[in-house]
Amino acid sequence: MGNLIKYEIKGYLKETLGLIAVIIISNILLLAKVDAWTRQTILALSTFITIATIVVVFVWNIKNFSRDLKENTAYLLFSLPISSNSLLASKLITSFIQYIAVLFTNFIFLYYNSIKIKLNINEAISKLNIGFILLGIFYCIITYVGLLCVIYFSIALSKAAVKKKRKIAKLGSWVIFIITCIGITKISDLLYRFFPQTFSVNAMNLNTLSGDMTIMVSDQLVNINIAQSIFDICIAVVFFIATSYLLRKKLDI
Repeated sequence: MGNLIKYEIKGYLKETLGLIAVIIISNILLLAKVDAWTRQTILALSTFITIATIVVVFVWNIKNFSRDLKENTAYLLFSLPISSNSLLASKLITSFIQYIAVLFTNFIFLYYNSIKIKLNINEAISKLNIGFILLGIFYCIITYVGLLCVIYFSIALSKAAVKKKRKIAKLGSWVIFIITCIGITKISDLLYRFFPQTFSVNAMNLNTLSGDMTIMVSDQLVNINIAQSIFDICIAVVFFIATSYLLRKKLDI
């Protein structure tokens, strides 16, 4: 699978580097306006660039999968002696690498601009509990991978259902995705209603808090529903398995 990941990365390396270059150039041009515009304006525009480029990467992550089901590359890719699990895992890993690379580049400029307008971001970060940070990172990964798995499943199922009719397949994938998301939301709400048990994570490191130490601990706690958390992990796993099955058994490439 390592060679397949390298192949995937090489396939979109130019476009990723191009987008990163756009982010850097755009932010440098914004910083050149520091004497004419306020730092708050520059930070707001930098945030807009972040959102726009993340949306672009998200679209690329989807095309990274759909392209190989519709274009000539499918015949080469699916003829390789690799399992559908490895193929799908490589798609998810490389998509996440692309997403993180763009997000990290944007974060550098957001961090720099935040410091310049004295938002005390370093102090805020130092007060965060490391357990809360790690849990947040894990949840973000699961959520993003789960979302991609649902989208990939929708594309694969639509492709398997209508075969060669591309226009219908594209519309069908959207319909399947919307219906699936509605179903997932309904199940998540039912789980929250029937299994309200939660566990609490301290968002702040109390040892670093300054000032009055009589602050209520409950003000620093984040309650996380256990059933919904398990369900979110299951979404990623179940739709990964379902998509892998469709690639292996149902698609006539």
